[in-house]
Amino acid sequence: MGILGGYQRLKTISIWKMISCSLLVLSNLVTLRLMNHHGLTLVYNATSYVAVSALNAILGVVLVHYMPPDALADEVNVISIPNFCLWRKKTRTEAEALENEQLLLDGQGIPSYDSGGDASYDSGGDASYVEHNDNSDWKAVKTELMNGALNMMTRSFLLSGSIWLMSLLASRLGTAQLAAHQIVLTLWSIASYLADGFADVGTMLGAKFISSGETEILRSVFHRLLALGLFSGVAFSIVFFLLSSEIESVFTNNTETKKALASIWPLVAAMQIVNSLVFVYDGLIYATASWSYVRNVMLIGCLLWFIPSVFVATSLFRSLLSIWVAKAGLNVFRFVAAAYLIEFHTLQRSP
Repeated sequence: MGILGGYQRLKTISIWKMISCSLLVLSNLVTLRLMNHHGLTLVYNATSYVAVSALNAILGVVLVHYMPPDALADEVNVISIPNFCLWRKKTRTEAEALENEQLLLDGQGIPSYDSGGDASYDSGGDASYVEHNDNSDWKAVKTELMNGALNMMTRSFLLSGSIWLMSLLASRLGTAQLAAHQIVLTLWSIASYLADGFADVGTMLGAKFISSGETEILRSVFHRLLALGLFSGVAFSIVFFLLSSEIESVFTNNTETKKALASIWPLVAAMQIVNSLVFVYDGLIYATASWSYVRNVMLIGCLLWFIPSVFVATSLFRSLLSIWVAKAGLNVFRFVAAAYLIEFHTLQRSP
């Protein structure tokens, strides 16, 4: 999705996220139904997660390959180009390079190539050559991309790891608690998809206005997206509070599972407001390319708060609520850190 965001394919991303959300809900409904016959285990949970992730990965590769930006329509070939599936700018062929090398050895002028691919010599006919070797620039770009990718991989690993740790600890509490945990996790993810849409817009437009130095427009766009994210969070929170019984019945009719859900429902409903702002802020941070900041926030949040708190809480209280309190605390920390960067740094730059 990140590459498609760089392509400015917002409509495609929106459709893809709707498909992903539908697959997620469907897979979890199937998983929960299996509970009635075989008992819910992490095996079913992991299988459905891997299946949905694999389908998303395949769809992502296809979309990136067949929907490049118009300016690069003939230059992007994800499937056949090496170097970690990065596209590369079309330059002179190897045959042209060898021909130019021979011209240089013969003392003749080596042509430069304009945007249309035509060869030209200087007006004096001297043996001059306009060097088009951008290897050093390309190496710098690759280094920057790799550093950014490693930072985001660390962030994704910690975020996914926190989810898996929550599921592992929930499974030790019993089948009903694990089922309730899975339902809440599904609803948590559904709410995030809408906020992610605002985040995608923030990433695309934010990068554009930051590069052009249009700080006032940037500030207006960011605050408008945050307002939309806040509105969606409040809406989800109200819906969760008012329609709790109806929502629970969609996923389960098990009395014990509903009892477990009741213990964490108020926290989950209230957290939708913070969650929506966190997801939108994430998109705004991506516009600033502050990859190391995102990594450090997750490292600090997970290592200093989430992991210690979730183990201590489950050891002392052995409840599903204690697991989700740790998760809520992590998201509150992410919200504060993201708001600090955007509000006190990015938006405070002089226009």
